[in-house]
Amino acid sequence: MGHKLTSIPRLLLFFICSYALTIIAILIGLISQLLYWLINDLFGRRERRAKRKLKPTSTKKDDEYNFIIIGTGFSGIDTAVKYLSCACDSRQPEISQNLERCADKYDVRRHFCFDTFEGQMCHTAEWDKRINFKNKRVAVVGTGAGAIQVVPKIQQMNVSQLLVFQRTPPWIIPRADRCLITNRIREVTSNSTVTRDGQTYPVDIIVWSTGFEAQQFALPIYGIDGCSLAEQWLIVMVLSLFLRLDILLLLLGFQIVLCTTLLVGVMGQFFHWLIYDSFGRASKRAKRKIKWINNQRDDEYYAIIIGTGFSGLGMAIKLNELGMDNYILIERHGHVGGTWYANKYPGCACDVPSNLYSYSFEPNPKWSHYFSRQPEIAQYLEHCADKYDVRRHIHFNTTVSQLKWIEERQLWQVKTKSNDVERIFYARSVVLGTGILSNAAYPNDIPGIDTFEGQMCHTAEWDKSINFKNKRVAVVAVVGTGAGAIQVVPKIQQMNVSQLLVFQRTPPWIIPRVDRTITQWEKDLLARFPIVQKLIRLFIYWITESVALSFVYRWPLKIINEKLVKFNLERQIGDEKFRTKLTPTWEFGCKRMLITNDWYPTLQKPNVQLVTNRIREIKSHSIITQDGTEHPVDIIIWSTGFQAQEFPLPVYGLNGYSLAEQWSQTIQAYRGVTVPNFPNFFILLGPNTALGHNSVVIMIESQINYVAEAFFYMDENNLRSIEIKEDVHVEYNQNLQSKLKRTVWQKGGCHSWYQDAKGNNTSLWPDFTWSYILLMKNFDYKSYFLKS
Repeated sequence: MGHKLTSIPRLLLFFICSYALTIIAILIGLISQLLYWLINDLFGRRERRAKRKLKPTSTKKDDEYNFIIIGTGFSGIDTAVKYLSCACDSRQPEISQNLERCADKYDVRRHFCFDTFEGQMCHTAEWDKRINFKNKRVAVVGTGAGAIQVVPKIQQMNVSQLLVFQRTPPWIIPRADRCLITNRIREVTSNSTVTRDGQTYPVDIIVWSTGFEAQQFALPIYGIDGCSLAEQWLIVMVLSLFLRLDILLLLLGFQIVLCTTLLVGVMGQFFHWLIYDSFGRASKRAKRKIKWINNQRDDEYYAIIIGTGFSGLGMAIKLNELGMDNYILIERHGHVGGTWYANKYPGCACDVPSNLYSYSFEPNPKWSHYFSRQPEIAQYLEHCADKYDVRRHIHFNTTVSQLKWIEERQLWQVKTKSNDVERIFYARSVVLGTGILSNAAYPNDIPGIDTFEGQMCHTAEWDKSINFKNKRVAVVAVVGTGAGAIQVVPKIQQMNVSQLLVFQRTPPWIIPRVDRTITQWEKDLLARFPIVQKLIRLFIYWITESVALSFVYRWPLKIINEKLVKFNLERQIGDEKFRTKLTPTWEFGCKRMLITNDWYPTLQKPNVQLVTNRIREIKSHSIITQDGTEHPVDIIIWSTGFQAQEFPLPVYGLNGYSLAEQWSQTIQAYRGVTVPNFPNFFILLGPNTALGHNSVVIMIESQINYVAEAFFYMDENNLRSIEIKEDVHVEYNQNLQSKLKRTVWQKGGCHSWYQDAKGNNTSLWPDFTWSYILLMKNFDYKSYFLKS
């Protein structure tokens, strides 16, 4: 009894709070209406209509009109929806009669006509009055708003049996319980319905009460330049909801939903204000299209994109968005994916959270893990190629042998080879999307590599035919302890090798991998509410972005991180001598952080041996270290990274000047994208745009937008070429290197693949990613030589 008494005030408080929220919602609706009136009428944003008349267009055709109005109800629905017992706050016949009176009074009726539906199967929204329900077996599919109105009426028509198929039960306020069939319908035969449990229900009439296609526009509409209204609305609606989450949550509040009449007005007004007034109009850029070269040659294009990884695919998707169809992509493999197709070694995975390592415009709610594995990322890129209609532009199994600028024609000559057949293409612009992790790097300072008679491969060029099991002398040597090695070593150890040698030059800092499987209900939640995934992505972004405080600005946070990784090492490695071999002598972050949970446990397995002496030479069946020890091996797996300091193909710009010459002293590019003496040549994820703390996809998208802006400027000003000015390029890179000098990557006491032979960091961006996003927002045409 006491429990009931104490619960009453809580219940009363709940209702008071609920109705308070309702009153707040009403006030917000009224305020929004007032603001709307002030903005649109008082300040003249909506033109006065009281006394203005439209001048009719004079035409002699009987199929040409000034306007065509589609729909004859308030917005078409009240005339169409007239099933039995249909009601809103007023009965449907009353609403319909009112519309009939309006049609007659304002002489509208002569302008429209409609057809009636025929058959014994109908939808509540397309009701057939001729259906006779008496002594019939009737099936109603659905238990939504239409079904709860029509079912009681059909039951009163002397039907012999009424089946109600329910997928999910609704909340009813208030109604008596009814007996329902809760199994979903598996199929419909000529005279029955069959549910998933195999039960057959004979029926004569099926009434579909399955609602409306609320998420699809009623018909395809194409405006200026073929712009689809569905696409236009999708972009603006998503942006509006994302930037107005607080209002969205308020609109979906419990009490507002109960106030149905008010809800329509408030939501309608708010969405109108959010979409059209708050954002002004759809972006002008959405309507802009690039004019491509009008030519009769099938080998000449507006742009040629090299590579189909995140960079190449993203650029192609952007060109499609801009209405550009005159481009091709060249891919040396038989599939899209770039480095995520090429790298197939066991354990290959991304060390950036899945929700951040993807395009911002194409979130994937189906990731299986917090950190994605290689097959899933490759599949994601395949999906993007298909969804955005890029695949038809790709030339697969084709390598680029040379790029050369033809000054007389102001075009790039692109020499390719496919199946021993050489072909030449021409393009106004070339976009290089191969990135810096495309060509495997083999050690060139170890003699005897060519004399090894066992099997040998690089993690970036994995040979699936290698069998690690039941070898006569099953010894595997892995050279290198970078990102690839910490992933592949634990997997090889599990392949029943007799001995696994790990040759380590310098130990890495290891961070625990906070990974887990994403449950099905989480996937369903993200798929149903995309804004949740956007918020998760935003949260992860700022968490990872904060790491720049340690690496770039060397905040005390770095000391805390270093203590944490040392504690992780001490916790897992008890032997002090062995722990010393695994403790880096350089600062945390100087080399790339490696994220894993199974590196230290694997090194302590009985069939694993860590070798810290450097390799002196390689013989036919062994590896000799500097201390003279010979290690017999059958297989060598090179995990020595990529040729980050070498360009993947020969490029010749103005006057035959090669990019290799340009970069002979040090690799540099203006904003990581353009290089002097190479007109209309754009590099994605070029020099100093890789990251040591966040997702490179963010940088790639920023560069893609910059290149698109350059294309726009060239198109609007009838330019044939643009080239970055030498002085601008030099000043930019001097400032960049000055910033890099204060970072942990330069002052941390290590030498990494981030640096060239002179110690210059040519790989990483020395600041926050948001600063680069702002830098690349607009095309700075004053920094370029412009040629018409």
